[in-house]
Amino acid sequence: MNEAAAPGSSCPRPIRILSLMEGNHVNGPAKILISIARHGREEARRITMGDYLEITPVIYSRGGSMPDMLIEGLAANGIPYEMLHEKWRFDTSIVGQLRRIVDKLQPDVLESHMVKSHFFVRFSGLRRTHRWIAFHHGYTKVDLKVEIYNQFDRWSLSQARRVITVCDYFAGQLIRQGIPRERIGVQHNSVPPFQPPAEAEVQALRAAHGLTGNQPVLLAVGRLSPEKGFGDLLDAAAILRARDPNFRLLIMGEGQQRAHLESLIQRHGLTRHVIMPGYAGNMAAYYALASILVISSHSEGSPNMLLEAMAAGLPVVTTSAGGIPEMVTSGKDALIVPVRNSLRLAGAIGELLNDRSLARRLGEAGLESARSRYTIAAHYASLLRMYQGLIKQDARQ
Repeated sequence: MNEAAAPGSSCPRPIRILSLMEGNHVNGPAKILISIARHGREEARRITMGDYLEITPVIYSRGGSMPDMLIEGLAANGIPYEMLHEKWRFDTSIVGQLRRIVDKLQPDVLESHMVKSHFFVRFSGLRRTHRWIAFHHGYTKVDLKVEIYNQFDRWSLSQARRVITVCDYFAGQLIRQGIPRERIGVQHNSVPPFQPPAEAEVQALRAAHGLTGNQPVLLAVGRLSPEKGFGDLLDAAAILRARDPNFRLLIMGEGQQRAHLESLIQRHGLTRHVIMPGYAGNMAAYYALASILVISSHSEGSPNMLLEAMAAGLPVVTTSAGGIPEMVTSGKDALIVPVRNSLRLAGAIGELLNDRSLARRLGEAGLESARSRYTIAAHYASLLRMYQGLIKQDARQ
């Protein structure tokens, strides 16, 4: 196991992190990884003594296809990365590549994000020679194959030095899977300050989607998969239309449920009210034009779209899924309704549409919470303390 200098040494010293991250889009976990890695590079230039995190992402290329959006996100932030070239999902031949990268970079800590990366760290045997921290972001239910893959985590996570998850709700699930409580840490996600887009960009987006200035815009963001509850949201939209037909609903994202959701839109007679633009890499202009963010999920951990909306000062209506009630309080900085309750969801949305003062108060409170509780700097400092603690613990043994 690599030995690092004692925390608090007299000159800046990197704690080298090798972070395995699968995926193409710059999704929630990738956004956090990029933000923390960028913050570490800024710390390296700023501090004159002490430790900082030097994070090198390891990403996957399959069959010659490059994860272009993720690469662009890393490059735009000046973050070097390594690549694993796989032939198919769970191609075990990449183990040799991973070991060579580890030998070259000699990290102090191995990080893994999501099921495949957890699996390869354990399968490779690297957990026996390196500190391994597994980051658990929750499970999706895209299809039966993915659900089967999710079961690998019982085997993989059982050997991680620590498992860091994004909410207490997920921590409880991990305990029920057999992970000892003392090896589980909880770290809610964080969000950088909102960068307001140019007004011309917002107006161009309004024009592109046929939105007029006086139409309230409901915004929903996420993978088009069952756990996001977009079917419930469309049921709520049908209820709202009967009360106030002026709103428009934008559902941002892609996934296997697109055709199903489009059929629901037709069935509810919502073709004039609902727009599905697809995936957008930069959401700033959408947050700027929206009136309310709506989260209809059945399952969530520490959702980035919630934090991003709060950072933009956007009022939020959300279900009580997963870790969301750990992050916001109903009536204080959001309105929270039960999961799978379209009537209550429609009622909460209607309440904010009709009470601009309440909407403004919730938006302002959410903004203050994002600025004080969910900053990248605080997230980075928490991770730095954790890694320093691990290194110090090993130095004593």
